[in-house]
Amino acid sequence: MPLTILDPQTALIVVDLQKGLRDIPSLHPMAGVIDHSCQLIEAFRKQKLPVVLVNVTGTAPGRT
Repeated sequence: MPLTILDPQTALIVVDLQKGLRDIPSLHPMAGVIDHSCQLIEAFRKQKLPVVLVNVTGTAPGRT
């Protein structure tokens, strides 16, 4: 079902969509994920709703 109305209490959190991911082969085509994320970001900003961009670096202690 397509999203047609944004809840005024909702924030969009976008995690790790960075340059370079678009051309990496994966199970799911990243170009589509990035394009849809951009559409959501534009819709949230148009409604003056919060958009949080998160880039994770490093690894958790003890993980390889």
